[in-house]
Amino acid sequence: AAAPAPAVTAQAAQAAAPVVGEGNGGLERVTLTHEASQQEVEIYSYGAAVVSWKVRNDPIFFISSVAKWDKTKAIRAGIPICWPQFGPYGDLGVHGFARDSQWTIRSTETLEDGSSAAVFGLTSDDAPWGDYKYDAEYTVTLSNSGLETAFKVKNTGDKPFKFTMSFHNYFQVSGVENVRIYGLESLKVTDRMQNDKEGVEEDTGGVGKIVEKETDSIYADAPEELAIFDISSMRIVKIKKTPSLSDATLWNPFGSEGADPGWKNFVCVEPAVIKNPVEVAPGEEWLGAQLLGTE
Repeated sequence: AAAPAPAVTAQAAQAAAPVVGEGNGGLERVTLTHEASQQEVEIYSYGAAVVSWKVRNDPIFFISSVAKWDKTKAIRAGIPICWPQFGPYGDLGVHGFARDSQWTIRSTETLEDGSSAAVFGLTSDDAPWGDYKYDAEYTVTLSNSGLETAFKVKNTGDKPFKFTMSFHNYFQVSGVENVRIYGLESLKVTDRMQNDKEGVEEDTGGVGKIVEKETDSIYADAPEELAIFDISSMRIVKIKKTPSLSDATLWNPFGSEGADPGWKNFVCVEPAVIKNPVEVAPGEEWLGAQLLGTE
């Protein structure tokens, strides 16, 4: 007689071990799956780049057709990490160096509740930043709740440093004209298309923000929850962010010179801290995280 099958808990049944392998261009890639909710995420250790997130085989993130997979520049897809500088606001190159540095896989694990996680690390030995010493750790977790990305940085040196950052989320959409963004109404807004002109976002009476032209805006003191509704696909993406990410940005190049050829099919809505740079004293650490869900 055949031996009885071992008892399997519900959590264990939905858990699949993270897989480390090769992705595009032969680059090191970690794949996380959460079988119970039919989610899959791909993260490249170059840039600690969350490149792909699929829910029931439906891609949530935009992956550019002209993305580079040879380490010559940051991968234009998913969630590039803009750190320790957002945009041109500082002495470094645009959006800092985290997104085009080689990170190390520190660990991968399947948790008791069936969640799957990977942890990546970057230090000042890997990517020097002037005289500053730091240890950055990026944890990506896939669970019943969705996709969580958590960025933690510790000051391991003897002098304080300041930074700005964002999770540069590229969301795949059926067409940018079909997108409505909620949570930005009545916020203070800095319009980067008009030399950082300050203003207040209009209250649309529940219609949501519509992108109708080249848009590059920073919203101060954004709420902890934002939402993107695609009226064509009927998909809603919800963004929950920690209070430490006090701002949010909205970007789409709308076909401007040099725009990605796929610009009609993405919108970037980014939890960020920009208006009031973070200062981290020696020995201290800072954490910023977001939880993305879809329905």
